[in-house]
Formats: sequence, C-alpha cells, structure tokens
Amino acid sequence: MTSYIDLAISFGIFVLFVVLVISQVSNYIKSYTGMATTNELRGIAVNIFNSLFSGKGLPSNWEEKNFTPVQIGLISDLYEIPLVVNETNGTNRVNISINATVNFDTLCENKSWEYTVVLYDENNNQVPLTLYNQSYCNSHYLNHSDIVFNLTLNAYQSKTFFLYFSPDRTINATHFSLPYPNETNYTVTIYPQVKLETISVEKLLALRRLIYNNVKQTLGVNYNFYLEISK
Repeated sequence: MTSYIDLAISFGIFVLFVVLVISQVSNYIKSYTGMATTNELRGIAVNIFNSLFSGKGLPSNWEEKNFTPVQIGLISDLYEIPLVVNETNGTNRVNISINATVNFDTLCENKSWEYTVVLYDENNNQVPLTLYNQSYCNSHYLNHSDIVFNLTLNAYQSKTFFLYFSPDRTINATHFSLPYPNETNYTVTIYPQVKLETISVEKLLALRRLIYNNVKQTLGVNYNFYLEISK
C-alpha cells in the first residue's frame, strides 16, 4: 500500500513539475515572440529611416520626375559661407549698411537658388539681407552677387556672420529692401563655403505626390508606416 501511495505522490509531483516547465516555456516563447516582433519592427524602422535620410535618392533629382524613383531620398545640399566683418577706423558704427561680393557658384552647378539666400549672425539671429548686382548661372541660380545688410560695430570690433543657400526651388526666403551703402573703413573676410546636408522641402512635397504602395515597394517593407516630420 505504501509503495502505491509513494508512487502516486511521486507521479503527482512529476506532473506538477511538467506543468510548471510547460508554463515557463510557454511564457518564454510568448516573451521571445514579443521581443522578436519588437526587434523586427525596430529594424524595419531603422531601414526606412536610412533609406529616406541617407542620401538624395536615385536618380538624385527624382523630385523633378513624374514616376516613382528607384530609391527615395529626402536629403539635399545646404551651403554655408562664414563672413567676418572688421571695423578698421577706430569708430563706433550704429546700424550701418555694408556690402560684400560673394561667389555663390563659381562652376555654375546650379546650387544657389536665389530665394534661399539667408544670413544669420553668430547668435543664430536672422539678419535682413538685400542682393545687388546679381549674375546668374541659370534662371534664378546665382553665380555671384553683392549682399547688403545692416550691423552695429564698436571701434575695431569684429563680428561673424553665416550665409546660407541651397538649390531647393520651393524655398522663398524673405529679402528686404536695403539701400546700397557707401560706408568705408571696414573689411569683410569671406571664408570658403562649407557643404552641409539638410532635408529637402522640394523632395518632401514630391514624396506626397507618390502612390503609397509604390513607396512601400521601393522601400522594400511589408508593414504599413506613417511618416511625420516637424521642425
């Protein structure tokens, strides 16, 4: 009798052990499946991000075409030219207008859409700007131009400014009507332009014109996705 009782207890313990093992394995599988799905979605999101924001696309001017490109890219070139203005006469100057001649696009690569030109000071404040004596590589693409802007300088003071422009034809920066200056006794040092990257407004607008399923196919994803870009 005792042996049967011991056997029943042992069998019951074994069944309980198996149930616990099955439960733990089931929970692990569920957890692993959840982690696998999360990791998969994270990987897909990274791939979509890299596809959209790692280059200009193929062809690079796909936004000008009426078909879905081989590769969608939302990046465009942005150019920066640092300027340093020096007062050379030992005189305080209040709200004077000065000018400088800038070579925007020496090789005429159509990289300086006229309406994208903006000027910022070293504190990242936009400075009112007027263009004079423009020459063009193509319609509204600048070759070189005089830029005119106002500033205040103490005696022998130097101030740094940053001129920005791009080939993005959808940008229409505000330009002002400043008179051409006749001030003297200052110098403007123009440094070589620096090529940067930015998100193209023109490409973003072109993306909205594409068929959603074609975009999914181009990106190579089977999941639906939603893209939101804010400044």
